[in-house]
Amino acid sequence: MDEFYRLYRECFPEDSDRCADVIMKKLSCADRRALYDGGRLRSALYLVEKKVFYCGKTITVPHIVGLGTFIEDRKKGYAAELLKRTLNSLDCPFVTLYPFSHAFYEKYGFSAVSFDFDEPSDKGIPVSSDRAREKYLRFCDGLDFYVLRGEEDYRFFDEVYRADGEGFYEADKGVGCPDGFIPEVFRKTQKKGVMARIVDLEKAMRLTGVSCDRPVSVKDGIIEKNNRSFSLDGGKPVFCESGEETDVSVLTSAVFGDGTKAGGRFPEIDGYLADKY
Repeated sequence: MDEFYRLYRECFPEDSDRCADVIMKKLSCADRRALYDGGRLRSALYLVEKKVFYCGKTITVPHIVGLGTFIEDRKKGYAAELLKRTLNSLDCPFVTLYPFSHAFYEKYGFSAVSFDFDEPSDKGIPVSSDRAREKYLRFCDGLDFYVLRGEEDYRFFDEVYRADGEGFYEADKGVGCPDGFIPEVFRKTQKKGVMARIVDLEKAMRLTGVSCDRPVSVKDGIIEKNNRSFSLDGGKPVFCESGEETDVSVLTSAVFGDGTKAGGRFPEIDGYLADKY
C-alpha cells in the first residue's frame, strides 16, 4: 500500500474505502507536502487550489486538506512543523482549511471565518448535481466572499456521494451535498466552519480596499515577515514604525467580516467558504 494512502486511511478512518479512493484520486493532482524523519514519512498535507470571490476580486487560495501524522508518531510536533514550513513557503494573501479541531489550528494563527449549517432530519428529494450547483450559486448571490465552484467541483462531489451510496438532495429550506447543507438564505450561525489565515500581510491588505489612518501592529508567531506596523489608504498598506497591536488571527477575522475586531478598522461583510476537500 502506498505510504501516503496508508497515512490518509489511518488519519481519516471515518471515510469508507471507496470514498477515500475518490478523495485520494483528487489529492494526487494537488500540491503534496511531506515531512520525513529518519528516512521515514511522518506527516503529510495537500494544497488544493480554490478560486475565491472576495469583495469584487477573484483570487486563488490554497486550501489545506488531509493534514495528518501516523498514530505512532503523534504528539512529537511533526504536524505542527509541517504546517509551519508550508505556511512560510506560500506566496498568497490567505490560506484556508476545514479543521478536524478548531482549537488546534487557532494555535497557529487560524481563525474561523465561515459557518456550518444544521442538516435537516428529513433529506427531502434527490436532485441532480446541476440543481445543487444552481442552488449554491443562488445562495452566494450578493455575498461579499465565497468559493467559486464549477461543474468539475460538482462532478467530484457526485463521485464522493456515490461512493457512499448517497446523493444530492433538496429539502424545504436548502440543498445538501458532501460539503454540508446549504440553506436557501444566508445567515450567521454559532457553528464554526472553514478557517482562514493571512499568509502575506501586504497582499491580504491590498484586497480589502479599506482605508484606516490608525496604525495596526501585527503580531504573527509563525510568519516573521508579517510582523509589521501599517495603516491603510484604500487597501494600500502604508508601513510605519508602530501601531496598536493586533494578533494575525484577529486581523484575519476582521478582513473576513467581523468588523468589531482589529479596532473596528474593517467593515462588516458577509460570506461563506464551504469547501472541506
